[in-house]
Amino acid sequence: MIAKAATSTLERHQVAVFFVLAYVLSWGSVSLTGGPGLFAFGPFLAALATVAALGGWSELRQFILQACRWHSAVRWYVIAVFLPVALAAATVLLNAAAGATMPISTLAASSLTVIQAFPVALVDAPLWEELAWRGYALPRFSAIRSRVANTLLLAVLLAGWHLPLALSSADHAMQYVICTLASAIVTNCLYYMSGERALIAVVFHATQNSVTGFFLFEIYAGVDLHQWWWIYAGVYSAAALFALALIRTHRAAAGDLPAAAGTSDQRIQTRR
Repeated sequence: MIAKAATSTLERHQVAVFFVLAYVLSWGSVSLTGGPGLFAFGPFLAALATVAALGGWSELRQFILQACRWHSAVRWYVIAVFLPVALAAATVLLNAAAGATMPISTLAASSLTVIQAFPVALVDAPLWEELAWRGYALPRFSAIRSRVANTLLLAVLLAGWHLPLALSSADHAMQYVICTLASAIVTNCLYYMSGERALIAVVFHATQNSVTGFFLFEIYAGVDLHQWWWIYAGVYSAAALFALALIRTHRAAAGDLPAAAGTSDQRIQTRR
């Protein structure tokens, strides 16, 4: 009876339990290791633990199958790759217009590095984070709230989760938090418009990390880097506002979501 009551309570509050675990595991890893090496694995491990506690292997299998659904219109994969590149290019041009140096030779060398770094960036954080955030948590957010409300809630939770990383770079902590909020909104827009495919979010996140970590951080330093951070935050904030408008008005097109599949929200609500 006690076990049944505990399982029932966990099922009702599984999303809250997941986020508490994700925070504890990720923040705890920073305290234990003194760095962010294991930080990104926290959400995925929290999702596995929550799912396993509720339904064992059968629920774990269902979670993985749902989180790894790849079928969507090809255009969304193309957009997931080229949108972060376009936004990054806009920040470079705006930074140059604001007086930053434009090292052409470094730009050319770093561009090749971005392509080579994509597989590393993919498994470094985006895969484990997005399978948890949008493969597990977001489909289980309350269907009573609007997509815009759920998007803003997830953005705030992700910004909070990223705080140890933001504070590790005190000079750019504010910009980092703003970018995290804005990026979460843009990612959710792609997730919804692609038919609720977490893998689209993985591709977008991996491309974004490749472009910033292996390209933009390599071409700027000092005052130019500080200025770029504010421009980056502004460009992503503008993109986020546009994304919120799209989320509010969008309904999945036939090419984005198989008619027989339904939405992940609908399937999870039916299972309950």
